[in-house]
Amino acid sequence: EKEYYFSNYFEFNANEVPFGTVVKKRFAHLHLTNHYEVYDDKGLYEARGASRFFSLGALFSWATKIDVVDNARKTIGMIDGKLGTLQKARFNIYEYDNAWQLKGIAYMDQEKRSFSIHDPNNDKHILASLKRILLPNERDHWECHIFEANAIDLRIVKIFAAFAVDHQEYFKSDN
Repeated sequence: EKEYYFSNYFEFNANEVPFGTVVKKRFAHLHLTNHYEVYDDKGLYEARGASRFFSLGALFSWATKIDVVDNARKTIGMIDGKLGTLQKARFNIYEYDNAWQLKGIAYMDQEKRSFSIHDPNNDKHILASLKRILLPNERDHWECHIFEANAIDLRIVKIFAAFAVDHQEYFKSDN
């Protein structure tokens, strides 16, 4: 993550090769909520995730709802923070193609330092993981491993990963 005055850049790399960027814009285009814009490795715009203003997510990160649209402004998915879970946080990840389909469930671990995204039809099958790497006297970073690249639209996964890094202050603190 690189922080600037009105935006944050979340860079994705695969084997030291750029894989794309998500840019979080605060109050961009007269919107009152955060926007996460996805760009591919060439810097071409792919999608946007916008946090809903009228949801508990405006107060609590674990309740955030993010609507995802592609570059033609067509709805492609949603990230939905769930209430009433025994986990530290749970997010349902949906794709939309004429109907909503639950594609993954992201659970935060009990130590609040990682997420595992599970197949909604088989909770033992992990589709992807996000883990915060804490090193003494160094800036922390996150690792994202995608085990099933076609299971969930990667634009939605990138937005979820940027959201997780963006809200890491609610996770395990540095020691």
